[in-house]
Amino acid sequence: MKDEKRHYDQMIQCLKNMVIYRNIGSIQHIEYVQKYTRILATEYAKLYPRSRMTEQKIDFIVEAAGLHDIGKLALPDSIIEKKEKRTESEDLLMQQHTVRGSEMIGLLFEFRGEQFCRICRNVCLYHHEKYDGTGYPGKVKRDRIPIEAQLVGLADMYDTMIHNEHNNAQFSKEKAYYMLMNGECGVLSPKMKECLESAKRMMETCCL
Repeated sequence: MKDEKRHYDQMIQCLKNMVIYRNIGSIQHIEYVQKYTRILATEYAKLYPRSRMTEQKIDFIVEAAGLHDIGKLALPDSIIEKKEKRTESEDLLMQQHTVRGSEMIGLLFEFRGEQFCRICRNVCLYHHEKYDGTGYPGKVKRDRIPIEAQLVGLADMYDTMIHNEHNNAQFSKEKAYYMLMNGECGVLSPKMKECLESAKRMMETCCL
């Protein structure tokens, strides 16, 4: 059993390294998104004790958060590395990283266990969806967005706003918090807003 877990851990680390070496995201971004995800998921479990957000499920979601952009491995360098504004067709292609990631996870981790595989696929596919249906790839809205994808999506937005060195408009944690709460980066669900509000201090002191 220990050998099997070590095998899984090594495989996941290998996938993370592939993402990092492809210049899709820094190792810091992945680590920060995972840390913010754990904070938010833990707060969610406290705020909604009937949600069945167990410690094991939190661990699975945090693990999946490290792979949320793995689908970008399937995209051409010309799209990933482009510095100037992408065309509409290029944006549509970029958005497909969510679908590709879900497909890749389904092939790689089907043997790992139904719950873990489902969480990973949901995170990859839905982490850019918005509560009001303005996200992508499927314009899914409200509670049709799996909670694990909402948590990772919020953590990803938060870190991108404050840490991403390629982001032309970096913000303080305070500014990022109020922009997210006010829906300036896409509408959050009431539950995600409550989690973010409850976790505000921990989010601000994390990853210093």
